[in-house]
Amino acid sequence: MTKKKGEPPGFTRLSSRKEDKRRQHGVFMPWSWSEAILRDESGGKAVFGVALHIRYEAWKNRKGADKAVKLANGMLELDGVSPDAKCDALRMLERLGLIKVEWRLRKSPIITAILVEPP
Repeated sequence: MTKKKGEPPGFTRLSSRKEDKRRQHGVFMPWSWSEAILRDESGGKAVFGVALHIRYEAWKNRKGADKAVKLANGMLELDGVSPDAKCDALRMLERLGLIKVEWRLRKSPIITAILVEPP
């Protein structure tokens, strides 16, 4: 478990309700996304984590492939993805043509997922 700001030393935080609810859900990832990520040699754990999180948020908000979602750092950090790794992963996914990113200064980026047909 990661520590949050302001927690006293030795404090053990139980999992939040959001984390528990998220563990009960599944995530649909198009096979074309997996193939594109695996073909690119610069990918890693963070890229899959960010891609899965984008797909989950789109599903949770009942938004289709052409709808935008905000991608905040909170839940990604619980999955072990740092803000810098998130940024790198978003740039890679954007370069692969899987997402469009609206970069905003000092705010969470807005992501639009794109369904990709296999080549």
